[in-house]
Amino acid sequence: MKQIITMHGWCSNSDFWGNWYSHFPKDNWLWGNNERGYSYHQSTIPNWYEIDKGNADNKKVVICHSLGLQLIDDEILHNATHVILLNCFSSFVPKSKVSRSLKVGLNGMLNQFGTKNEKSMLKSFKQKAGIPKNLDTVFTTYGHKEISQSSRQKLREDLNILMNSKKLPVGINPKHKVLNIYGLKDKVVCLDASQKLSEDLKERLNVAPVRWEIEDLGHSNFSPTLINKIKIWLD
Repeated sequence: MKQIITMHGWCSNSDFWGNWYSHFPKDNWLWGNNERGYSYHQSTIPNWYEIDKGNADNKKVVICHSLGLQLIDDEILHNATHVILLNCFSSFVPKSKVSRSLKVGLNGMLNQFGTKNEKSMLKSFKQKAGIPKNLDTVFTTYGHKEISQSSRQKLREDLNILMNSKKLPVGINPKHKVLNIYGLKDKVVCLDASQKLSEDLKERLNVAPVRWEIEDLGHSNFSPTLINKIKIWLD
């Protein structure tokens, strides 16, 4: 049995994975999306299915985007065989020359919730996440209409998780096979943070992670070609 469980990032939802499904046919792969519940989807946490222990082709794959690595349930993560990290981080604010500006920007975002600037702040984040392409389908709710109080509270709480991230989640298992992907045009997660993630993974894992740095990849624009390349890595 081959199964995938995903975790989207901040200010996103499970619609993020819409163009991934066709690359993982239903007759070969079971797919389950975590849903944080920021917008019109209900909060959802999928579980692993029981597997045939005699089948050497069994795979339990976690795919996390951005803050998704910090949000996914530790037990689900621990019990995976393969982990794919898409512009993720262990510490969003690394100890480097960019740390001060990142802290100022994040505190500014936090202070705009519940104000007249909230909508423009969320729209600005969406635009940064879409670079170098304009993604109209990834963050469909934010920047277009008012958000609910419950969504606002959860976004606030998770932004604090992002701001205070310092290390790998405990769910990272030393036995994991990890593919760590970073887009060099990412305007949300800085290169220093991604490199810190690689260092932390090397210390935790029994086998060094595979790292791909993609020249024309931004924070969220994963092309069909790249998705297919990821599937080939899994196969």
